[in-house]
Amino acid sequence: MRQVRWFLPRALLLMLGLLLLLTACTASVETVNPIPSLSPTTKPSAPPEGDRKLRIMVPKELPPAWQEELQAMEEQQPIEWLRVDSADANAYLDALAGSNPPDLLLFGASLLGELRGLNVLEDLSSLPYGGFSYNHVFPGLSLDAYKSLDGRRLMAFPLRLSALVTFYRADLVEKAGYPKDPESLGDRLADPEEWVKLGTAAKANGQWIQEKKTDSLDFLMAGQGFFDGDGTFVRSTRELITQLDAVQRAYQAGTAAEWDIGSWVGRNALHQSRFAMLYGAEWKLADLKKLDPEHAEEWQMTRLPFDTYAPGDTLLFAIPSRGSQSEQAWAFATAMLERKEKGESYARQWASRFPPSWPTPLDRKAEKLWRATVSTYLFDESKTSTQAVATGYARTIAELNPDLGRLFEQIRRSSR
Repeated sequence: MRQVRWFLPRALLLMLGLLLLLTACTASVETVNPIPSLSPTTKPSAPPEGDRKLRIMVPKELPPAWQEELQAMEEQQPIEWLRVDSADANAYLDALAGSNPPDLLLFGASLLGELRGLNVLEDLSSLPYGGFSYNHVFPGLSLDAYKSLDGRRLMAFPLRLSALVTFYRADLVEKAGYPKDPESLGDRLADPEEWVKLGTAAKANGQWIQEKKTDSLDFLMAGQGFFDGDGTFVRSTRELITQLDAVQRAYQAGTAAEWDIGSWVGRNALHQSRFAMLYGAEWKLADLKKLDPEHAEEWQMTRLPFDTYAPGDTLLFAIPSRGSQSEQAWAFATAMLERKEKGESYARQWASRFPPSWPTPLDRKAEKLWRATVSTYLFDESKTSTQAVATGYARTIAELNPDLGRLFEQIRRSSR
Protein backbone atom coordinates (compact mmCIF):
# COMPACT_ATOMS: atom_id res chain seq x y z
CA MET A 1 0.00 0.00 0.00
CA ARG A 2 1.82 3.08 -1.22
CA GLN A 3 1.71 6.07 1.12
CA VAL A 4 1.88 9.67 -0.08
CA ARG A 5 3.79 12.13 2.08
CA TRP A 6 1.50 14.64 3.80
CA PHE A 7 2.92 17.73 5.40
CA LEU A 8 1.40 19.00 8.64
CA PRO A 9 0.44 22.62 9.31
CA ARG A 10 3.32 25.06 8.92
CA ALA A 11 3.37 26.20 12.55
CA LEU A 12 3.72 22.64 13.75
CA LEU A 13 6.46 21.91 11.24
CA LEU A 14 8.39 24.97 12.33
CA MET A 15 8.14 23.91 15.96
CA LEU A 16 9.37 20.41 15.15
CA GLY A 17 12.10 21.71 12.84
CA LEU A 18 13.42 23.89 15.67
CA LEU A 19 13.34 20.88 17.97
CA LEU A 20 15.36 18.79 15.53
CA LEU A 21 17.82 21.62 14.99
CA LEU A 22 18.42 21.91 18.73
CA THR A 23 18.92 18.16 18.83
CA ALA A 24 21.58 18.33 16.13
CA CYS A 25 23.39 21.09 18.01
CA THR A 26 23.66 18.95 21.13
CA ALA A 27 24.87 15.78 19.40
CA SER A 28 28.13 15.78 21.36
CA VAL A 29 26.36 15.33 24.70
CA GLU A 30 26.83 11.82 26.14
CA THR A 31 23.49 9.98 26.50
CA VAL A 32 22.21 6.46 26.12
CA ASN A 33 23.11 5.05 22.70
CA PRO A 34 19.86 4.35 20.82
CA ILE A 35 21.54 1.44 19.00
CA PRO A 36 21.96 -1.49 21.40
CA SER A 37 25.50 -2.76 21.86
CA LEU A 38 26.87 -5.99 23.26
CA SER A 39 30.10 -6.62 25.12
CA PRO A 40 32.58 -8.43 22.87
CA THR A 41 33.41 -11.97 23.95
CA THR A 42 35.42 -14.72 22.35
CA LYS A 43 33.86 -17.41 20.22
CA PRO A 44 33.10 -20.49 22.34
CA SER A 45 35.01 -23.69 21.72
CA ALA A 46 33.06 -26.49 20.08
CA PRO A 47 31.76 -29.28 22.34
CA PRO A 48 32.84 -32.89 21.78
CA GLU A 49 31.51 -34.35 18.54
CA GLY A 50 29.16 -36.80 20.28
CA ASP A 51 27.34 -33.98 22.12
CA ARG A 52 26.68 -31.72 19.16
CA LYS A 53 23.03 -30.83 19.51
CA LEU A 54 21.94 -27.80 17.53
CA ARG A 55 21.00 -25.14 20.08
CA ILE A 56 17.99 -23.15 18.84
CA MET A 57 16.35 -20.24 20.67
CA VAL A 58 12.66 -20.19 19.79
CA PRO A 59 9.50 -18.38 20.98
CA LYS A 60 7.19 -20.35 23.26
CA GLU A 61 4.14 -18.99 21.44
CA LEU A 62 3.88 -20.27 17.86
CA PRO A 63 1.01 -21.41 15.62
CA PRO A 64 0.46 -25.16 16.23
CA ALA A 65 1.38 -26.11 12.65
CA TRP A 66 4.71 -24.28 12.91
CA GLN A 67 5.48 -26.01 16.20
CA GLU A 68 4.82 -29.39 14.61
CA GLU A 69 7.11 -28.60 11.67
CA LEU A 70 9.93 -27.57 13.99
CA GLN A 71 9.54 -30.68 16.12
CA ALA A 72 9.61 -32.84 12.99
CA MET A 73 13.08 -31.50 12.21
CA GLU A 74 14.42 -33.45 15.21
CA GLU A 75 14.30 -36.53 12.97
CA GLN A 76 17.15 -35.01 10.94
CA GLN A 77 19.14 -33.23 13.65
CA PRO A 78 19.47 -33.54 17.46
CA ILE A 79 18.15 -30.24 18.85
CA GLU A 80 18.24 -28.44 22.18
CA TRP A 81 15.32 -25.99 22.26
CA LEU A 82 15.82 -22.79 24.26
CA ARG A 83 12.25 -21.54 24.67
CA VAL A 84 11.60 -17.90 25.58
CA ASP A 85 8.69 -15.44 25.50
CA SER A 86 8.24 -14.09 21.99
CA ALA A 87 8.39 -10.44 23.10
CA ASP A 88 11.35 -10.85 25.47
CA ALA A 89 14.08 -8.94 23.62
CA ASN A 90 16.38 -9.12 26.67
CA ALA A 91 16.40 -12.93 26.54
CA TYR A 92 17.79 -12.81 23.00
CA LEU A 93 20.25 -10.02 23.77
CA ASP A 94 21.53 -11.84 26.87
CA ALA A 95 21.94 -15.06 24.90
CA LEU A 96 23.93 -13.28 22.18
CA ALA A 97 26.21 -11.66 24.78
CA GLY A 98 26.69 -14.85 26.81
CA SER A 99 29.60 -17.26 26.78
CA ASN A 100 27.65 -19.96 24.93
CA PRO A 101 25.28 -18.33 22.43
CA PRO A 102 22.67 -20.35 20.49
CA ASP A 103 23.54 -21.70 17.06
CA LEU A 104 20.29 -20.38 15.59
CA LEU A 105 17.77 -17.71 16.58
CA LEU A 106 14.10 -18.00 15.68
CA PHE A 107 12.08 -14.90 16.54
CA GLY A 108 9.15 -12.69 15.63
CA ALA A 109 9.20 -9.44 13.68
CA SER A 110 8.65 -7.39 16.86
CA LEU A 111 12.32 -7.95 17.81
CA LEU A 112 13.79 -6.66 14.53
CA GLY A 113 14.24 -3.15 15.88
CA GLU A 114 16.51 -4.33 18.69
CA LEU A 115 18.47 -6.86 16.61
CA ARG A 116 19.08 -4.82 13.44
CA GLY A 117 21.53 -2.53 15.21
CA LEU A 118 23.81 -5.33 16.40
CA ASN A 119 26.94 -6.52 14.62
CA VAL A 120 26.79 -10.03 16.11
CA LEU A 121 24.75 -11.86 13.47
CA GLU A 122 25.99 -13.50 10.29
CA ASP A 123 25.43 -11.78 6.95
CA LEU A 124 23.07 -14.23 5.26
CA SER A 125 23.63 -12.61 1.86
CA SER A 126 27.32 -13.57 1.86
CA LEU A 127 29.03 -16.90 1.27
CA PRO A 128 28.60 -19.63 2.34
CA TYR A 129 24.92 -18.74 2.88
CA GLY A 130 23.50 -16.96 -0.16
CA GLY A 131 20.22 -15.94 1.45
CA PHE A 132 19.01 -13.95 -1.57
CA SER A 133 18.72 -17.20 -3.54
CA TYR A 134 15.62 -17.94 -1.42
CA ASN A 135 13.72 -14.80 -2.47
CA HIS A 136 11.32 -17.01 -4.43
CA VAL A 137 9.85 -18.46 -1.23
CA PHE A 138 7.89 -15.24 -0.69
CA PRO A 139 7.85 -13.66 -4.18
CA GLY A 140 8.27 -9.90 -4.22
CA LEU A 141 8.68 -9.56 -0.44
CA SER A 142 10.85 -6.56 0.46
CA LEU A 143 13.85 -7.65 2.56
CA ASP A 144 14.82 -4.17 3.76
CA ALA A 145 13.39 -4.79 7.23
CA TYR A 146 15.67 -7.81 7.62
CA LYS A 147 18.89 -5.97 6.81
CA SER A 148 21.21 -4.26 9.26
CA LEU A 149 20.48 -0.59 9.95
CA ASP A 150 23.18 0.50 7.49
CA GLY A 151 21.61 -1.72 4.81
CA ARG A 152 24.83 -3.63 4.16
CA ARG A 153 24.07 -7.03 5.73
CA LEU A 154 21.12 -9.41 5.54
CA MET A 155 20.91 -10.34 9.20
CA ALA A 156 17.58 -12.22 9.19
CA PHE A 157 15.26 -14.00 6.80
CA PRO A 158 11.60 -15.10 7.06
CA LEU A 159 11.22 -18.80 7.81
CA ARG A 160 7.44 -18.71 8.11
CA LEU A 161 5.04 -15.92 7.23
CA SER A 162 1.27 -15.64 7.43
CA ALA A 163 -1.01 -12.94 6.08
CA LEU A 164 -3.46 -10.93 8.16
CA VAL A 165 -6.95 -11.45 6.73
CA THR A 166 -10.66 -10.75 7.21
CA PHE A 167 -12.81 -13.67 8.39
CA TYR A 168 -16.48 -13.26 7.57
CA ARG A 169 -19.78 -15.10 7.83
CA ALA A 170 -20.88 -15.29 4.20
CA ASP A 171 -24.56 -15.57 5.08
CA LEU A 172 -24.53 -12.58 7.43
CA VAL A 173 -22.53 -10.42 5.03
CA GLU A 174 -24.98 -11.26 2.24
CA LYS A 175 -27.88 -10.37 4.55
CA ALA A 176 -26.26 -6.95 5.07
CA GLY A 177 -26.35 -6.40 1.30
CA TYR A 178 -22.78 -7.30 0.39
CA PRO A 179 -21.36 -10.07 -1.88
CA LYS A 180 -20.31 -13.29 -0.17
CA ASP A 181 -17.67 -14.13 -2.81
CA PRO A 182 -14.19 -13.43 -1.27
CA GLU A 183 -12.80 -11.50 -4.24
CA SER A 184 -15.93 -9.43 -4.76
CA LEU A 185 -16.19 -8.61 -1.06
CA GLY A 186 -12.51 -7.67 -0.84
CA ASP A 187 -12.91 -5.35 -3.82
CA ARG A 188 -16.00 -3.71 -2.31
CA LEU A 189 -14.39 -3.14 1.11
CA ALA A 190 -11.28 -1.55 -0.40
CA ASP A 191 -13.26 1.68 0.00
CA PRO A 192 -13.25 2.64 3.74
CA GLU A 193 -16.74 4.09 3.32
CA GLU A 194 -18.09 0.70 2.26
CA TRP A 195 -16.60 -0.95 5.35
CA VAL A 196 -18.42 1.57 7.57
CA LYS A 197 -21.67 1.00 5.67
CA LEU A 198 -21.36 -2.77 6.04
CA GLY A 199 -20.70 -2.37 9.76
CA THR A 200 -23.74 -0.14 10.14
CA ALA A 201 -25.96 -2.57 8.21
CA ALA A 202 -24.67 -5.52 10.23
CA LYS A 203 -25.30 -3.64 13.48
CA ALA A 204 -28.89 -3.05 12.40
CA ASN A 205 -29.18 -6.85 12.01
CA GLY A 206 -27.74 -7.44 15.48
CA GLN A 207 -24.15 -8.24 14.46
CA TRP A 208 -20.72 -6.70 14.92
CA ILE A 209 -17.75 -6.49 12.56
CA GLN A 210 -15.09 -6.06 15.27
CA GLU A 211 -14.28 -7.72 18.57
CA LYS A 212 -12.66 -4.55 19.96
CA LYS A 213 -12.86 -0.95 18.78
CA THR A 214 -9.09 -1.04 18.16
CA ASP A 215 -9.22 -4.02 15.76
CA SER A 216 -9.28 -1.81 12.68
CA LEU A 217 -6.43 0.33 14.02
CA ASP A 218 -4.45 -2.87 14.59
CA PHE A 219 -4.83 -4.23 11.07
CA LEU A 220 -4.22 -0.81 9.49
CA MET A 221 -0.86 -0.47 11.25
CA ALA A 222 0.21 -4.13 11.06
CA GLY A 223 3.67 -4.53 9.58
CA GLN A 224 4.30 -0.78 9.40
CA GLY A 225 7.10 1.01 11.18
CA PHE A 226 7.45 4.68 12.07
CA PHE A 227 10.36 5.84 9.90
CA ASP A 228 11.89 5.16 6.53
CA GLY A 229 15.64 4.81 5.95
CA ASP A 230 16.06 8.60 5.75
CA GLY A 231 14.44 9.20 9.11
CA THR A 232 11.12 10.46 7.69
CA PHE A 233 8.08 9.78 9.88
CA VAL A 234 5.69 7.67 7.75
CA ARG A 235 2.51 7.69 9.86
CA SER A 236 1.28 11.12 8.82
CA THR A 237 -0.34 10.72 5.41
CA ARG A 238 -3.63 11.94 3.97
CA GLU A 239 -4.53 8.33 3.23
CA LEU A 240 -4.12 7.42 6.89
CA ILE A 241 -6.36 10.32 7.94
CA THR A 242 -9.10 9.04 5.61
CA GLN A 243 -8.77 5.50 6.94
CA LEU A 244 -8.80 6.60 10.58
CA ASP A 245 -11.88 8.71 9.91
CA ALA A 246 -13.63 5.46 8.92
CA VAL A 247 -12.29 3.76 12.07
CA GLN A 248 -13.73 6.58 14.17
CA ARG A 249 -17.14 6.54 12.49
CA ALA A 250 -17.35 2.74 12.81
CA TYR A 251 -16.67 3.11 16.54
CA GLN A 252 -19.36 5.76 16.86
CA ALA A 253 -21.81 3.46 15.04
CA GLY A 254 -21.21 0.74 17.65
CA THR A 255 -19.74 -1.86 15.27
CA ALA A 256 -17.44 -3.37 17.93
CA ALA A 257 -18.63 -5.91 20.52
CA GLU A 258 -15.91 -5.07 23.07
CA TRP A 259 -15.71 -8.81 23.76
CA ASP A 260 -13.17 -11.19 22.23
CA ILE A 261 -14.11 -14.70 21.16
CA GLY A 262 -11.55 -16.13 23.57
CA SER A 263 -13.85 -15.18 26.46
CA TRP A 264 -17.00 -17.08 27.49
CA VAL A 265 -19.18 -14.10 26.58
CA GLY A 266 -17.45 -13.71 23.22
CA ARG A 267 -17.75 -17.42 22.34
CA ASN A 268 -21.42 -17.35 23.26
CA ALA A 269 -21.94 -14.33 20.98
CA LEU A 270 -20.10 -16.19 18.20
CA HIS A 271 -22.42 -19.20 18.54
CA GLN A 272 -25.43 -16.89 18.49
CA SER A 273 -24.35 -15.40 15.12
CA ARG A 274 -23.50 -12.02 16.61
CA PHE A 275 -20.19 -11.64 14.71
CA ALA A 276 -20.33 -10.99 10.96
CA MET A 277 -16.61 -10.25 10.66
CA LEU A 278 -13.32 -10.87 12.51
CA TYR A 279 -9.62 -10.33 11.72
CA GLY A 280 -6.50 -12.38 12.29
CA ALA A 281 -3.66 -14.46 10.83
CA GLU A 282 -4.85 -16.69 8.00
CA TRP A 283 -4.04 -19.96 9.80
CA LYS A 284 -6.69 -19.15 12.44
CA LEU A 285 -9.59 -19.90 10.06
CA ALA A 286 -9.45 -23.59 11.02
CA ASP A 287 -9.60 -22.67 14.71
CA LEU A 288 -12.54 -20.35 14.08
CA LYS A 289 -14.48 -23.12 12.35
CA LYS A 290 -13.82 -25.40 15.32
CA LEU A 291 -15.05 -22.73 17.72
CA ASP A 292 -18.26 -22.29 15.72
CA PRO A 293 -18.91 -25.73 14.17
CA GLU A 294 -22.58 -25.05 13.50
CA HIS A 295 -21.62 -22.29 11.04
CA ALA A 296 -18.23 -23.68 9.92
CA GLU A 297 -19.19 -23.73 6.23
CA GLU A 298 -20.23 -20.07 6.33
CA TRP A 299 -16.91 -18.79 7.68
CA GLN A 300 -14.68 -17.65 4.83
CA MET A 301 -11.76 -15.27 4.47
CA THR A 302 -10.68 -12.46 2.17
CA ARG A 303 -8.16 -9.65 2.24
CA LEU A 304 -8.29 -6.84 4.78
CA PRO A 305 -10.57 -3.81 4.32
CA PHE A 306 -9.25 -0.48 3.00
CA ASP A 307 -7.18 -2.29 0.32
CA THR A 308 -4.72 -3.13 3.11
CA TYR A 309 -2.22 -5.99 2.97
CA ALA A 310 -0.24 -6.91 6.05
CA PRO A 311 1.71 -9.79 7.59
CA GLY A 312 0.20 -11.67 10.51
CA ASP A 313 2.42 -14.05 12.47
CA THR A 314 6.05 -14.07 11.35
CA LEU A 315 8.93 -16.37 12.25
CA LEU A 316 12.41 -15.15 11.26
CA PHE A 317 15.79 -16.81 11.62
CA ALA A 318 19.26 -15.42 12.23
CA ILE A 319 22.63 -17.08 12.83
CA PRO A 320 24.80 -15.71 15.67
CA SER A 321 28.36 -15.00 14.55
CA ARG A 322 29.77 -16.69 17.63
CA GLY A 323 27.66 -19.82 17.35
CA SER A 324 29.69 -23.01 17.06
CA GLN A 325 27.55 -24.66 14.36
CA SER A 326 26.71 -22.06 11.76
CA GLU A 327 26.83 -24.57 8.91
CA GLN A 328 24.32 -26.88 10.62
CA ALA A 329 22.15 -23.88 11.55
CA TRP A 330 22.00 -22.81 7.90
CA ALA A 331 21.19 -26.38 6.82
CA PHE A 332 18.30 -26.48 9.32
CA ALA A 333 16.90 -23.15 8.11
CA THR A 334 17.16 -23.98 4.41
CA ALA A 335 15.46 -27.34 4.97
CA MET A 336 12.56 -25.47 6.53
CA LEU A 337 12.52 -22.94 3.69
CA GLU A 338 12.38 -25.70 1.10
CA ARG A 339 9.43 -27.25 2.91
CA LYS A 340 7.69 -23.87 2.78
CA GLU A 341 7.62 -23.99 -1.01
CA LYS A 342 4.96 -26.72 -0.93
CA GLY A 343 1.41 -25.42 -1.06
CA GLU A 344 0.01 -21.94 -1.41
CA SER A 345 -0.90 -19.30 1.13
CA TYR A 346 -2.13 -15.73 1.09
CA ALA A 347 1.25 -14.68 2.48
CA ARG A 348 2.97 -15.96 -0.65
CA GLN A 349 0.35 -14.45 -2.94
CA TRP A 350 0.40 -11.03 -1.27
CA ALA A 351 4.02 -10.73 -0.09
CA SER A 352 4.83 -8.08 -2.71
CA ARG A 353 1.95 -5.92 -1.37
CA PHE A 354 2.99 -5.96 2.28
CA PRO A 355 3.93 -2.45 3.47
CA PRO A 356 7.62 -1.54 3.49
CA SER A 357 9.02 -1.51 6.99
CA TRP A 358 12.21 -0.10 8.46
CA PRO A 359 12.36 -1.17 12.15
CA THR A 360 14.55 0.78 14.60
CA PRO A 361 15.57 0.39 18.25
CA LEU A 362 13.18 3.27 19.03
CA ASP A 363 10.05 1.56 17.70
CA ARG A 364 8.83 0.11 21.00
CA LYS A 365 8.86 3.52 22.64
CA ALA A 366 7.35 5.11 19.51
CA GLU A 367 4.53 2.54 19.48
CA LYS A 368 3.52 3.30 23.07
CA LEU A 369 3.55 7.06 22.47
CA TRP A 370 1.79 7.02 19.12
CA ARG A 371 -0.82 4.40 20.00
CA ALA A 372 -1.79 6.07 23.28
CA THR A 373 -2.21 9.47 21.62
CA VAL A 374 -4.03 8.34 18.47
CA SER A 375 -6.40 6.03 20.39
CA THR A 376 -7.29 8.80 22.84
CA TYR A 377 -8.16 11.19 20.02
CA LEU A 378 -9.94 8.66 17.75
CA PHE A 379 -12.31 7.42 20.43
CA ASP A 380 -13.20 10.90 21.62
CA GLU A 381 -16.17 12.21 19.65
CA SER A 382 -14.98 15.80 20.07
CA LYS A 383 -11.76 15.07 18.14
CA THR A 384 -11.08 14.32 14.47
CA SER A 385 -8.81 11.86 12.67
CA THR A 386 -6.75 14.83 11.41
CA GLN A 387 -6.13 15.91 15.00
CA ALA A 388 -5.30 12.32 15.96
CA VAL A 389 -2.63 11.98 13.25
CA ALA A 390 -1.15 15.47 13.78
CA THR A 391 -0.96 15.12 17.56
CA GLY A 392 0.36 11.56 17.36
CA TYR A 393 3.13 12.80 15.08
CA ALA A 394 4.03 15.80 17.23
CA ARG A 395 4.11 13.95 20.55
CA THR A 396 6.01 10.96 19.22
CA ILE A 397 8.74 13.03 17.56
CA ALA A 398 9.08 15.35 20.55
CA GLU A 399 9.43 12.46 23.02
CA LEU A 400 11.93 10.55 20.88
CA ASN A 401 14.32 13.45 20.54
CA PRO A 402 17.30 13.67 20.99
CA ASP A 403 17.77 9.90 20.55
CA LEU A 404 16.13 10.05 17.13
CA GLY A 405 18.67 12.55 15.77
CA ARG A 406 21.60 10.59 17.13
CA LEU A 407 20.28 7.28 15.78
CA PHE A 408 20.11 8.48 12.19
CA GLU A 409 23.42 10.32 12.49
CA GLN A 410 25.06 7.03 13.52
CA ILE A 411 23.36 5.25 10.64
CA ARG A 412 24.60 7.89 8.18
CA ARG A 413 28.16 7.57 9.48
CA SER A 414 28.13 3.76 9.31
CA SER A 415 26.76 3.84 5.75
CA ARG A 416 29.62 5.92 4.36
